[in-house]
Amino acid sequence: MISRSSWTLPVLVLTVGLIAFSLQSEQLNFLDPVQPVEGPEVSAPAPEGFAPSRKTEGGPDARRAWEEMRLADPATGRIPADIHRLEREFAASLPSLSRSAILRAEGNEGQIGEWGYRGPWNIGGRTRALAIDVSDSNYQTLLAGGISGGMWRTVNDGGAWTLTTGSSQLHSVTSVAQDTRAGHQDVWYYGTGEVKGNSASSGGGSSYRGDGLFKSTDGGQSWALLPSTSGTPGSSFTNNWQFVWRVAVDPSNATQSEVYAAIYGNIMRSTDGGTTWTVVLGETLPRSRYTDVVVSSTGVVYACLNSLGGEPGIFRSPDGVTWTEITPPGLTDYRRIVLGLAPSNENIVYCVVASVNNDPVNGLYKYTYLTGNGSGAGGSWEDRTAQMQTLPGPDGDVRLQTYTSYCMNVAVHPDDPETIFVGGVSLYRSTDGFATNNNDARVGGLYYTNHHGDQHYMVFHPTNSAIAYTGSDGGVHKTVNVLAESVAWSTLNNGYNTSQFYTAAIDENLPGSDVVIGGMQDNGSWFTNSLTSTSWWTFLAGGDGSYCAVADASGVEGTYVLSVQNGAVYRKTVNNSTGVSINWTRLDPTGAGNYLFINPFIVDPNDTKMLYVGTSNGIWRNSDFTEIPLWSLESTLINWDHLTTVPSDNYVTALAMSRSVGRVLYFGTADGQVYRINNADTAPAGTIPTQLDMGTSWSSGSYVAGIAIHPNDDQRVLLGVSNYNVINLFWTEDSGATWTPVEGNLGGANSPSVRDVAIVPFGGVDIFLAATSTGLYSTSDLVGPSTLWSLEAPDLIGNVVVDQLATRPADGLVVAATHGKGVYSIDIPVGTSVDEPVIPRVAQLGQNIPNPFNPMTTIKFNLTAEGRATLVVYNVAGRRVRTLVDGMMSQGDHQVTWNGADDGGRPVASGVYLYRLESGAYHEVKRMTLVR
Repeated sequence: MISRSSWTLPVLVLTVGLIAFSLQSEQLNFLDPVQPVEGPEVSAPAPEGFAPSRKTEGGPDARRAWEEMRLADPATGRIPADIHRLEREFAASLPSLSRSAILRAEGNEGQIGEWGYRGPWNIGGRTRALAIDVSDSNYQTLLAGGISGGMWRTVNDGGAWTLTTGSSQLHSVTSVAQDTRAGHQDVWYYGTGEVKGNSASSGGGSSYRGDGLFKSTDGGQSWALLPSTSGTPGSSFTNNWQFVWRVAVDPSNATQSEVYAAIYGNIMRSTDGGTTWTVVLGETLPRSRYTDVVVSSTGVVYACLNSLGGEPGIFRSPDGVTWTEITPPGLTDYRRIVLGLAPSNENIVYCVVASVNNDPVNGLYKYTYLTGNGSGAGGSWEDRTAQMQTLPGPDGDVRLQTYTSYCMNVAVHPDDPETIFVGGVSLYRSTDGFATNNNDARVGGLYYTNHHGDQHYMVFHPTNSAIAYTGSDGGVHKTVNVLAESVAWSTLNNGYNTSQFYTAAIDENLPGSDVVIGGMQDNGSWFTNSLTSTSWWTFLAGGDGSYCAVADASGVEGTYVLSVQNGAVYRKTVNNSTGVSINWTRLDPTGAGNYLFINPFIVDPNDTKMLYVGTSNGIWRNSDFTEIPLWSLESTLINWDHLTTVPSDNYVTALAMSRSVGRVLYFGTADGQVYRINNADTAPAGTIPTQLDMGTSWSSGSYVAGIAIHPNDDQRVLLGVSNYNVINLFWTEDSGATWTPVEGNLGGANSPSVRDVAIVPFGGVDIFLAATSTGLYSTSDLVGPSTLWSLEAPDLIGNVVVDQLATRPADGLVVAATHGKGVYSIDIPVGTSVDEPVIPRVAQLGQNIPNPFNPMTTIKFNLTAEGRATLVVYNVAGRRVRTLVDGMMSQGDHQVTWNGADDGGRPVASGVYLYRLESGAYHEVKRMTLVR
């Protein structure tokens, strides 16, 4: 143990432990109006007589359980440690396409568009990192980071934003700091990895750990990972840098680039700009999950580690080397502490404390440094926790609510050490430091006009302290008078594309409709009818936006089906031009069983008045949900029957209905069972479904995440599995009698999780899409284990999580919903029918000669016109081995030789290899065999 007085720490060696953590969520019900959003479109208020209320059912435990269920390795029951970094490294070896793979289908070039951003322009996602660039004399440059949306930069005070995280880099930002010293202001740092809070960072073992710190030397316009903070490939949790709470820079050190990082279990210090690091606090096991650090303008450092660790407490250091514990008397047990330094009197620090002494109460303490090392009589503490219990909540509740430390923030006004702001679900201000409850006010947060719940960070304008900015689950907001009696906020989410979608839907039967709706984490469900990337979306429903469907978007008023966390389903009538809600009612069946946190349902594409809902007790079918009376908040029995059961507690996780006369319903469960029901619209209640034999390649316990039925042939089905360390993609052409694994180069160790799948026919070509945890992949050739998948839109969607796909066979619209970068779409006009001939090829690839070969072989190909061509050799796992051609080529015949070596000149092993030619819209793959 370390003495609880002053000491000087030597360089220490990091040791590690495993983490399990829980998620917190803004729990809103269907009627919650979220926060009103400025703009040309206005949401309808909740109906008169129904006041919004904040619900806690389900909550963070339900979200965590759902994430673990769908992502965990079935063999271990845990999400593989460090998998997000490892799967990004895996993804870096996969082929990517500068243009859509659909364009590269034979003869299709020029007939369809490219992927485009659909918004939402006005909705930001969970934001914990926010800073003002002091090098901009007008202070119009801001940097903000989304938990799963990357780092963004604006040069016009939030008028528009630019993503500065690279498309293949980790899109996780938890803290940002600038080196504000003269001559160093182009240097920035941001931390990654969130212990709790984000759906994309859940689970026992953690599915989406961070990867240390990123550094910029060009004013935040580009970033590079600091190798000293990066993890070890293939390891379990062996690097505390996988979770960074805060990064801070010492502005007083004129000779060294002194940086601090509060990470999982440690407070770290660097004096060389992050090249090397020293542990200054937290060497004793067990590790503290929660840490924080702040640095004064004179280099005094305050830090804290939570009480569950082996070295808990609040600490002060005059130089970052010698530390003194200053924890207030009586504070022995606590969850998380966040620190706020008073800029006008840096001897004062405020501490917001979650779960004081194992009580659900959240506390506030004020520390004043007096003399010496600051301990004992050298500093004074004032416990202001009592005032935290009298703060007015948005639902009439009373007390500071942080959802067990999910959302916590404290900021001190630059001109007055007694004017402070404390953030949780709401944002509060006090002009006497919460010494009393006579001078406090609720000035932002949940239900507050033009603001948002769940506050995480607050900064003040450097020269006008009335101006303040906040980061929350709703993105970035600004006020021009934070001291006003009634604080007015404006959104700065103008293209701050960090929204975290679970789901998206379109009218699958209305060609030409531009309507898209989607459900988001913590932000409810929203509507747009515009293809413009800068269009403002309109609010439809609150809570965690879950599965949704556009039953009918024709006419002036459309019918929409929406759901919130834990399975409640609603029908809404919406003005298709404005997105304004007209009426609503609840639809889900009474007594149907339990629901997943994000629970699946489908509207029958053949009869859009029919609804199928998955539960823990099979599938329930509604024959006409439009007959359910309006304005009900309760579940109902009207028109419902229990179509089929599954074994007890086997949640239905995915459903798909064919467009054929036979109405074939395929569905899968959380424990890896796959079923089919023929004539699902007319089958009697209690129908026993046909269980499908998935074959020997199928892993027991696989979570069926997505099912796509070919729109023209219900015997052809693509199925996706979301667990890690299993085969994730399967294909059948005989109604599920036999299945072929088709993950190809998307499979193997550290391969991504598949979240959804889709089939898009175009002419004589079928395009297969796989939405994954490392982006959207496509292929037009399903050839079993040799299937070659390529990343779609690498510079637009990149390697962010894509959670759901929506397609419309009538006109070829495809929509992709990402968890961190909004919604994207592409139009694939129907064009030629499947019976019409394909437009002639612009190239042709020959078989290599000789084959098999040793030591070299010749590959011939022909181009019908001058153009760019690539010829690349892959192994059977889809890893790039050798690039043989990459550049402009003349019209005519060409040939190249391959000597059996990789790009580095190293001989490769005997075996089967693939070679792929691409030119314009053409691509073709052939096999060859090397025999040593």
